[in-house]
Amino acid sequence: MPKYSGTADTIKRILSFFNTQTSWVTNEELIKYCNDEFGPNEPQAHTKKVQWPAYFRFIEWEDPSNSRSKKRITASGKRLHKAIVEEDQNVINLIFLESMENLTFGRDAHGISSDSDYEAPNIAVRCAIALDYFTKVEFKYILNQLSANGKPIFDLVSFVKKQRLINSNNYPPITNSYIDDPKILQVLLEFNFLKIDDNKYTINQILLENYADRLLSLKITNSVESPQTSSEEGDESVILTNTALRQILFESFKYVLSQFGEENILKENEIKDTLIEDRKYKGLSLNKYFGFETLLGLFDTEQIPDNLKSSGTPRFLNEKITVLGNENVYFTSQWNGNNNGRGLSLDNFNKFLLDVSNNKIKIIKEGNDYKLVLISYSFILTQNTIYYGSPGTGKSHRADIETNGKDVQKVTFHPDYDYHSFVGGYKPTMDGDKIAYKFVPQIFTKIYIDAWKNLVSANETKPFYLQIEEINRGNCAEIFGDLFQLLDRKVDGSSKYEVTAEEELRKYLEGKDGFGTSEHEGIKDGKLRFPSNLKIIATMNTSDQSLFPMDSAFKRRWDWIYVPIDYNCASSDFTIKLNNGKSFEWLSFLKTINEEIFEITKSQDKQIGNWFIDAQNSGKVISESKFVNKVVFYLWNDVFKDEENTIFKSVNDKNLTYTSFFENDTSNNLVSYILEERLKLIDVNKAEPTTTDEE
Repeated sequence: MPKYSGTADTIKRILSFFNTQTSWVTNEELIKYCNDEFGPNEPQAHTKKVQWPAYFRFIEWEDPSNSRSKKRITASGKRLHKAIVEEDQNVINLIFLESMENLTFGRDAHGISSDSDYEAPNIAVRCAIALDYFTKVEFKYILNQLSANGKPIFDLVSFVKKQRLINSNNYPPITNSYIDDPKILQVLLEFNFLKIDDNKYTINQILLENYADRLLSLKITNSVESPQTSSEEGDESVILTNTALRQILFESFKYVLSQFGEENILKENEIKDTLIEDRKYKGLSLNKYFGFETLLGLFDTEQIPDNLKSSGTPRFLNEKITVLGNENVYFTSQWNGNNNGRGLSLDNFNKFLLDVSNNKIKIIKEGNDYKLVLISYSFILTQNTIYYGSPGTGKSHRADIETNGKDVQKVTFHPDYDYHSFVGGYKPTMDGDKIAYKFVPQIFTKIYIDAWKNLVSANETKPFYLQIEEINRGNCAEIFGDLFQLLDRKVDGSSKYEVTAEEELRKYLEGKDGFGTSEHEGIKDGKLRFPSNLKIIATMNTSDQSLFPMDSAFKRRWDWIYVPIDYNCASSDFTIKLNNGKSFEWLSFLKTINEEIFEITKSQDKQIGNWFIDAQNSGKVISESKFVNKVVFYLWNDVFKDEENTIFKSVNDKNLTYTSFFENDTSNNLVSYILEERLKLIDVNKAEPTTTDEE
């Protein structure tokens, strides 16, 4: 990150200067302007004023490795300058967001020396959302731990949450001077991307409302070898550990008692007179979680161990605590590890913990250890995910990466796909030489059964994935029916609500090909509910979003991850080779045409992604025929059909039509003309002239 303190006014004045220049600006010209505009100063102090605009690529270096290189404003820089002048905050936010989506800040940044795996602006955004807010101390801790130790970000977020729970602000010292004073926060504040109140940094709420899905998908690392999700130990931060179930439950109860107070954790308690053999005491129960079974014993005096037993079996742990003003309160020892119908079970205690902590803590079992853990934000956001973006950005590839090597079943939605295609229904089948009708399960029912059968326990899961391609090409309301209510997940990943199974589906699930019993949790009481290990991954092409619009109730049940266009993707550095011998860079074409698409349509939905054409198997060469039949046809038919544009306007006073690209008298040089004259692309075969010294 630059160490220079950039202000909105300075950046505006720098952009204003560059916006008036028609060519590259020399270092001497920049220094002269800064002397006149800001007053005399050291030359390097003036050049530092360009660092932040260059960091976000509003200004670019002709040679990024040379600090004295010529510089010029970029297309996004011109858009930002215009938005600043017009005080259009929404466009300003969108331009900064696009930079965060498309650039790498840790590497290849213009104007500064940078060699980091981590993207500081994106980390600030993701942390502000995951933590609801962050202080500068917390942000510096996260940046420093990422940089120095490479710890997964959500482990760090979990640690910050844990520190807040215990009211601690004790963090390790910062070892990097750039991190000790992160100027990026000031820049994001200056442009209202972040807000600050009482030393707490938050996301601009209007920005969050408009672009929450894209903000949540910002990459925090530029290294494909460093996926930042969670550590090998999982997505939780450990608070307490014990090998004994009764002891971890007791310690956890004392923990929530101290953190959240008895007025919160003992709501709706019931106290009744009861006995241990012939000894009287008052039993406190929390019927909401544990039924009528006693959770706490309230005694008049301190008890010896034998007095806490019945028929030689301990009924309470031999350690007193103070509750409701009584100093002689004992915690029950009558716990079961599994949910076998008893009220005093680990599953029910976890429901209690999740409720009183607002879904922040629970108990898990790892090997022989029980652990009270702080649940990380990443765990909550991974059950239903839609990867979305412009056509050709690699959405299916992203989904495949997530499900690679996992138990996954894939389906593609289309206009004729319906509920019975998705879930199943009665169909004619041959039974010997007779036709019989029976329920035939489809992909949803199959993955539903597999996931439930492989759910070891509520705290030990093997993930199963349902991968839906082109989810918006089908009518989701019709396909999911009332199953969409199951998409609402609790913090452990299971369904928050239940729905009644249709009669034929219920019978199938209760039968031998399903769960084999009506008492299985997957169909108990005739109800469907998602297990915590069933994850749904989907892809959506934003250019097709009008096929079957999704209603807001359906959309809000998904986590949306935006897949941006990558103009620096070396794997897609294809060449467009025309019949007349000229060649053009595919990535340069994409960058130019996408700016034109946005300028005309005011939308990114119909922009073209890297993989709109995949030329990896054709020597990285895109032929003119393929370019015309795929790219030009898409632009003509789907993007500019009803829009005024300069790309397809008349040529030599002759109206241009799509068939013009196939007519002998116009087709030969038409594509070349549009690429060179209309889009100002350069033929890569035009080598720069070189000179040599004569001997």
